[in-house]
Formats: sequence, C-alpha cells, structure tokens
Amino acid sequence: MSRILATLPGRVRVVLQGEHTSLQVAVDDLRASTWLDAVLSAEEATWLNLLIRILSVEDGERLADMLASGDLPVKTLIEAAKDMLTTVAARPWWEAFNIIAVADASWDAIGGQMAAGGVQADLVTLGTWLDAAFYLMRKSTKDEKSHDQLVTEIKRKPIEDGDEGEMDEADFMAAMTELAGH
Repeated sequence: MSRILATLPGRVRVVLQGEHTSLQVAVDDLRASTWLDAVLSAEEATWLNLLIRILSVEDGERLADMLASGDLPVKTLIEAAKDMLTTVAARPWWEAFNIIAVADASWDAIGGQMAAGGVQADLVTLGTWLDAAFYLMRKSTKDEKSHDQLVTEIKRKPIEDGDEGEMDEADFMAAMTELAGH
C-alpha cells in the first residue's frame, strides 16, 4: 500500500486460510486510536490478542475457533497480522511497534507537540499518526549522531524464530509493551 494512501480512510481485507475453512475479515477502522489501543492495551502481547481487539467480535470468535480447532496454523495468523499492520501503518510492522514504543516512552516530550499540531489519534489513520510521531522524534534530536541512532532504533527488525537469539513475535511484542511501561 502506498504511504500516501495509508493516510486516507479505507478498509483492509485479509483472508485467513485454514486447512478446511477460511475466514475473510475486513477492518474498517484504521484510526490511530483503535490500533494504538490494540497495541498498547492487550492483556497479553500476542498477535492473536492484537487481532481480536481490531476485528469485529464475530470475526474474532471465528478466528479463535479456527486456532483452537487446529484448522488455522499460528504461523498463518502471525503472517496475516503482520501484513495487516504493515498495510495500515504504511511501513514495516516492526517500525510501527518501535515508533509506538518510543512515542509512549517519551510522550511528555512529543504528546503536546502532536496535540498542538492537530494530530488527534481518534481523527487520523495509524499511518498518519506514526508519520507525525516519527517526524517529531527526528526533529527533537540534538545532532546528526542522535538522529542516526533514532532512525537505526526505529528501523531495527526483531530477531524472529529460527534466527540466532530466537526472539519470536510474542517475545518482541512483550518487550515493546514492557519498554513502553505497560
């Protein structure tokens, strides 16, 4: 999805293909407030909990049933959730999580600037909110070295299963939640 198109209201559709059934879900609510709530408030930081908070109650229940029955592999769920977040955020999913974590940890420094600039999470898409937050973070760096460190941290991809260090997606989300102080 285009970075510009991600700033416009729209809909994200994903088909979760199980072994015997499939579930087509549509997410109509691309507002930053919905996605920030899902990322920062999940009781347990997992991709399933993130999706359940984003999807309709009916779709969330069907998704949980497909997982419980073994029809939907967890890997398929994780890939679909990553694709959905990447689309809505208009950037790789890990950059979205990193920006949210840094923004949450430094909210005293950038929250007022976002409000003064008219960036309201309930009125803009997640892509727009992330653009504004990252812009303010970069703008607040004192020198080129600090700027480069920030950009490197935001763009850092987590180590996934099978990689050395074995940090899986659930561990990464839990670490981001802990980093953000939740």
